Amino acid sequence: MKANARLRLFTCLLVGAVRLPVLAFDYPMSSGSIRDAYMLGKRKDFRTAEFFRGYIHHLPKPGTGSHVATISAETPRK
Repeated sequence: MKANARLRLFTCLLVGAVRLPVLAFDYPMSSGSIRDAYMLGKRKDFRTAEFFRGYIHHLPKPGTGSHVATISAETPRK
């Protein structure tokens, strides 16, 4: 009986682990979402900076080893 309960628990956890990332996507996207993304990409003001502020992380200098000051991920521009 314990093996059966463990299998049920494992199955529930597995379904939950797969389901949560799937819920993060908005498909099909509404026209308002597409417009908001376009406008965010076109403007270069404080709203764009606020949006990307959540993706910027400053790392402390390590006690030993090499120090990496900057890491960036860039996308191609037209």
